[in-house]
Amino acid sequence: PNVNGTKLGQLKIAIAPIEEQRAIVLKIEELLSDLENGIHQLQTAQQQLKTYRQSLLKWAFEGKLTNINVKDGELREGWKWVKLGDNIQQPKYGTSKKCDYSYSGKAVLRIPNISNGHIDNSDLKYAVFDKKEIETYNIQEGDLLTIRSNGSIDLVGKSALIQKKDEDCLFAGYLIRLRPLFDKIKSKYLLYCL
Repeated sequence: PNVNGTKLGQLKIAIAPIEEQRAIVLKIEELLSDLENGIHQLQTAQQQLKTYRQSLLKWAFEGKLTNINVKDGELREGWKWVKLGDNIQQPKYGTSKKCDYSYSGKAVLRIPNISNGHIDNSDLKYAVFDKKEIETYNIQEGDLLTIRSNGSIDLVGKSALIQKKDEDCLFAGYLIRLRPLFDKIKSKYLLYCL
């Protein structure tokens, strides 16, 4: 398909009287301007929500969310600084096995499956694994998968909490499995920390 002068010359359009054409153009321009203003306001609101979210998380992990009397730079009574490594099992990298959409073997979670704190399983790839590989790359409810490497800096560190429905999947090499020591740290707390 292409457009040329002959085709354009044969195109039928509805035409209004000149005065009405002017009114239509003015109304279209007014509405498009309103739409542009609305888009700008939405973008501003999105930025404000992002800032609010960061402030909320900062307050939460300073202890101010549940106790407004906490002073800047101090931890609440009963809180302490700890190393993440002392509160999780040894972090585990995923498999580097080649996966595809063949639906044979086990589903393998990859970077596209990490979505806003949860697993999006709408785009899964699969591979065949032996028993030892399945034991090595298994995931269980309460685990977190974190993106460790990617071309986009915005994705590195993004995490998702594993739910019961995700347990039959394994995970790919650009992800790290974090398995909390559940007597020390709650999975959702760790997710929000990250």
